[in-house]
Amino acid sequence: MNRFLLLIMFAFISELVFTSKQTEASLDPKIHKYCKNAKDYKGCVRSIQNSNNSKSSIESMPEEDNCFGALNAVESWCFAGKGKDFLGEEKIRGWLYREVPEHKMVSYAKPTTSQLKVDNQYGRYLITKTIVRSFREFIADRPMQEVIVGGTKTDCSISGFGTTNTYGNSYGSSYGDSSLNHRFKSFNNYSGSMNCETSAPQTMWMPGQIGQSEGVNQYIFRDIIDCDTKEFANIFSKRKGNKLSEWQKVKGINEGLATKDCRNYMLLPKSKNIEFAKTKLRD
Repeated sequence: MNRFLLLIMFAFISELVFTSKQTEASLDPKIHKYCKNAKDYKGCVRSIQNSNNSKSSIESMPEEDNCFGALNAVESWCFAGKGKDFLGEEKIRGWLYREVPEHKMVSYAKPTTSQLKVDNQYGRYLITKTIVRSFREFIADRPMQEVIVGGTKTDCSISGFGTTNTYGNSYGSSYGDSSLNHRFKSFNNYSGSMNCETSAPQTMWMPGQIGQSEGVNQYIFRDIIDCDTKEFANIFSKRKGNKLSEWQKVKGINEGLATKDCRNYMLLPKSKNIEFAKTKLRD
């Protein structure tokens, strides 16, 4: 995934910190998790309990977004109801989500965690998930191109030879003229040639590019929370298997989850993720 998108996602997730509220023992935990940040907590609980199809599940919750008093998911994090986000994709109902139009991106955060089996045991680590959707722009295919480098070039070489023959005597000529010019005569013979070679401009091939269609990319991130140190690491994929990012202090949504869910660890469901079941992640 694009590292820039990851940084943006964490920046917006860090805006939301869960706060703890008292709840009745008889209240379904899922309803409490849904309503605990609402301005009218009792009203939110009552509306769900009084609904015609109250099954204490995400599916029985109101169809509209719950933005805790804000107008929409651009202004604040919201619990997603039915419908589509601004990228035209179906919302992940029951998840917290935030729309970021300036980056053409929507971030989703799962508001629950699960126990993660590490080093053949449960008790220290939790796992949760975040999803980022981003707009994919259309890029046309680009074929290979032949490019001319430089111009026409002409190289020339010159070669030649010659001889000079001098004859006469020092005693003068038969005509009685004793000057130097009449005592000696010369004969010159010169020849030469010039060869030129013209070369065409050089050419090179520029590689082509496979384009892409317009659409929406979706990136899935999994976060492991260390309840002993209140730190988390992100799982990312490589060719030779999954790797962990560096551990860092929990913040934003993870901060609330670490505070609440680590305390109630035994009440959480167990994750089906087994990739670290036989691995010792930390000392």
